[in-house]
Amino acid sequence: MTDRWAHQPRTIAATREAYRGGARRILIVLPTGGGKTRLGRHYVNAYACRGQRVLWVAHREELVAQAAATLAGVAGAVGVLQADRDPGDAPVVVASVQTLAARGVGRLPPADLVILDEAHHYVAAQWGAVARAYSEALTLGLTATPARADGTALGDLFDHLV
Repeated sequence: MTDRWAHQPRTIAATREAYRGGARRILIVLPTGGGKTRLGRHYVNAYACRGQRVLWVAHREELVAQAAATLAGVAGAVGVLQADRDPGDAPVVVASVQTLAARGVGRLPPADLVILDEAHHYVAAQWGAVARAYSEALTLGLTATPARADGTALGDLFDHLV
């Protein structure tokens, strides 16, 4: 990972340690501007280089576009799944959670790694169903807001905090 701040290698090391310790749904908390998307790109690259499938989920159109642009050039093609766009057979797919929810759990793209951008939103019922559909995949949540204003706990969705 290039152009990283000192906290990013520590975050990667802590995430690896959590994974080796059995964590499968890891919430990564960094402040706004802390490089969450660039950090996520590191994980996407690691999985894609091994031929594994990755799904990056965002909740707003501009975040889908930002993630797709940031992930461009990662090992393999990056496809976008939205109402009017099909990713084809791209090993890395960026999708809006609304599109995934509309497709239904039975029609979700396969993934070995799922990254939930703005992860604090995924405890909502419909969005949480999408996140929980990937119980076999390693799930990384990215957020600057680990506590929700409504008090809903994130611990039901994530089993480790970095």
